[in-house]
Amino acid sequence: MYVASGSNDKVFRYDTNTGLVDEFASTTTLFGPTGITFGPTPDDDLYVASLNGDSIIRLQGPNDPSPGTVIETFVTSAGSGGLDRPDGITFGPDGNLYVASSSTNQVLRYQGPNAGSPGTFISIFVTANSGTLDIPHGLEFGQDGNLYVASFNSKVLRYDGTTGAFMDEFVPPGAGGLVESFGLTFAQRPVTPTVPDPIDDLTIPNIFSTQLDLSWSAPFDGNSPITGYRIDRESPIGGGFTVIVLDTGSPSTTFPDPGLMSSTEYNYRVFQ
Repeated sequence: MYVASGSNDKVFRYDTNTGLVDEFASTTTLFGPTGITFGPTPDDDLYVASLNGDSIIRLQGPNDPSPGTVIETFVTSAGSGGLDRPDGITFGPDGNLYVASSSTNQVLRYQGPNAGSPGTFISIFVTANSGTLDIPHGLEFGQDGNLYVASFNSKVLRYDGTTGAFMDEFVPPGAGGLVESFGLTFAQRPVTPTVPDPIDDLTIPNIFSTQLDLSWSAPFDGNSPITGYRIDRESPIGGGFTVIVLDTGSPSTTFPDPGLMSSTEYNYRVFQ
């Protein structure tokens, strides 16, 4: 379990079995850390909202060479769409980052780590005071694909997950004794794991002197939409595969591989 410690600018890590704790991150770039989340697959870095720094900090994840070390300021205070005192953060189904800008009463959207320009401002997703939004804190996408935001005026508001348009007061003011809404999350429904089908019909329809084209059929996706593929290549044969594209970022089932050496053998494999 990872916890942002706002008053001393640190992130602590707790073992859920023993309760033992270590200091995962302590850096001068964390000014009042608040919202915290891990990146979308395959990224396992930790993203932390710096409330007083008006920025989002990206830290190396627990499986990286230097866990807790700052990688970059993922969203900077300059040119960040007016971000002011970020609080809750979450990644949406589209892989982009959504940030509660508490002082401007908005939710802002930024390109995610797997996009073309990571951390770049995209748009104001929820406009100022939409649906009486007031000092937004926690936010989360529900299983219906819509965005739920804890509003300090003792409500939880729901917004269209595609357009950001206000839908309704999902939790009315003070319902059940709610006072000053902060964090929120959803209980996870049990999921029966489904293994995606392997890609076993890889072909090379076109071969040129320094390029070849790969082609394959879209496999069963395991009930999760395919958004890209990983491409591995081996040369010399028997020398072991290397990743040439971690994520194509497209469901397309063709891939050109230029810049090859003529009269050289290559092996390929593709994963979803």
